[in-house]
Amino acid sequence: MSDIYTAQEFKKLTRLNFLHRRCNHIIKLDILLDNYSSDLPEKEKASILVEICDICKLFLDRKPLSGRAATVRTLQIQAQEQLLSMMKVIVSESNTLGITGWKRVKAAIAPIIHGANTKTKCLDEEYWAEAITKRHFANRNIACSADPFELWKKSDAKTNYVEWLREWYIQSKLKNGQGKELVTRLFSNVKYMNPVERENYNIYISKGVFYNRNGMVFSTFDMMSDRAGKGWGIYVRDTKNRIYINGHQRNVFHHSSFLEGAPILSAGELSINCGKLVGITNKSGHYKPDDDNFLDMLGYLKSQGVNLSHVAACMKTTGCIQEFYDAEDIFINKSIVNSRLVSKPCLRDCN
Repeated sequence: MSDIYTAQEFKKLTRLNFLHRRCNHIIKLDILLDNYSSDLPEKEKASILVEICDICKLFLDRKPLSGRAATVRTLQIQAQEQLLSMMKVIVSESNTLGITGWKRVKAAIAPIIHGANTKTKCLDEEYWAEAITKRHFANRNIACSADPFELWKKSDAKTNYVEWLREWYIQSKLKNGQGKELVTRLFSNVKYMNPVERENYNIYISKGVFYNRNGMVFSTFDMMSDRAGKGWGIYVRDTKNRIYINGHQRNVFHHSSFLEGAPILSAGELSINCGKLVGITNKSGHYKPDDDNFLDMLGYLKSQGVNLSHVAACMKTTGCIQEFYDAEDIFINKSIVNSRLVSKPCLRDCN
């Protein structure tokens, strides 16, 4: 037996001897229950449940004494309980229960600052919540709604962030009819790769040429980066100088995906044409690398035999504008000052 009315059960209970169903809210609930199934993907299932809750509320506000009100109210409770159960399941446990104040925050982020030093960049504070939850909920800016991690940090709750989400935040949002916001926040999950998975994205340099893990000449021709566009991939360089690269996908695959949010030496975007570096940027919202990180990356590339002359390099991104300068000039001048402006590269297919 389902934990929520089937479409047939709901229709039977709300028929009330009428030959036709003329109430728009009841008809919409019929359709939603017809479309609802426990086999649906989590996000789709949650979205339907939220819509059921919203329509039930509209009906009950308008017709609280209707002969169908009791059944609609029961359906609303069923949908709310299903949502609450689902959302508690997707929010994982952690081990910081009982820690209060700033110690509580430091305990939560300990895994993502391990190994940090003066040369590395840690995951920016804005994305800590993404890293410390098992499902890695994407950081979403929602108008007129405070970020839950910020709310938790400022609260006097004695529970850890995960328990606070489960026992207060989720229930509060559902109670206030803000289920759609919960679906947006909790069902947009960023991919975090384990050590075995990330090896598929490892590239190496030999005599200035980039190769993939299988020894094939590497190219970013088929990749896409949210900022630089087609022919660019996002990359990180870890504390052992290993470089990982992949296409960027908003709210699915970010710079944090490669190392599970661990510290990096450099991060940004790369454009590689048939093994040759043609473009590099310092753009990473998750790590916010500085000029020193960028110059350190250029130095590492030179040490591996990469020719930086005529490589298009963007040291700083202002808004949506990326200006490119000669990478060799930037490395020599330690700045874009007195460096030559160059065009953004266009890649060709190596096949």
